[in-house]
Amino acid sequence: PQNLNSNQFDPKVKCYKYNLVTILETGANFGDIALQNSVQKRTATVILLEDCHFGTLSKSIYEMCLKNAKNKLRYKSINYFLNGPLFKSISSVVFEVKIFNYFLNEEFKKNSILFQKGEQMQKIYFIKEGEVELYTKTTLNEINDIIISLGGKGDRKLLEHNSIMERVKNQKFTFRIGVLKHNEIVGLNDYINPKTGNYFCNCEVSTSKLEVFSLEKHFLNMLIKDTTINKNVKEFESIKKNIIIKRLISLYNQYKQQNLTLINSHSESSINPLKKENK
Repeated sequence: PQNLNSNQFDPKVKCYKYNLVTILETGANFGDIALQNSVQKRTATVILLEDCHFGTLSKSIYEMCLKNAKNKLRYKSINYFLNGPLFKSISSVVFEVKIFNYFLNEEFKKNSILFQKGEQMQKIYFIKEGEVELYTKTTLNEINDIIISLGGKGDRKLLEHNSIMERVKNQKFTFRIGVLKHNEIVGLNDYINPKTGNYFCNCEVSTSKLEVFSLEKHFLNMLIKDTTINKNVKEFESIKKNIIIKRLISLYNQYKQQNLTLINSHSESSINPLKKENK
């Protein structure tokens, strides 16, 4: 070792300066990072501050434990899909070998946007943990068109050409469609709807964390060719579509009535501004 304060310091000799990263206490573990990669070197030096007693794992035992843990997680994820509506009739072997690897595990933070209204549909999402909110800022006229495109009955009165209806149908509102939680599928109705192929609303993470399995559109196109999966998708989509239509109609009627009431009250005030005072 060299004396760093000496004038005879040799610059060719490598000297290392240690920085304190952390202090590990009873129950902590270390050394696993280098075992997860065959070419990974140790990333830190451990120095004892007092006498210690350790339990150790060899690399081979560690890799076996890690493999078992990964397999358990994999089978748990597979069961998540097999217990869901789209793959309930598919055998576990077929799903694991031919389908499971199409899915990507993704995590998002609160307020992250999964997709926005008008974007081309690229993925559907299977919620493992967390919640998302579906909403859109649009007009009654456009909501009416969406209801019709999904197979619902539109509002014929909205087509009437008079000054009040023109003001009502072009007024913009923020429609909060609903919150989707664990085991829900996001974006499937946008895939099924043949009219545009675009997302009809915004999708935003409303919890501190969201964990999903995502499936890209071209993989879904491949899976949908299977007769059983195609049948399951159509059954599930039909149920969800009816729920969405009912929700949109409810919101539509609510905002329409609010706007009509507001317009009528303004009209009465402009016709007789002293009406309230005379009373």
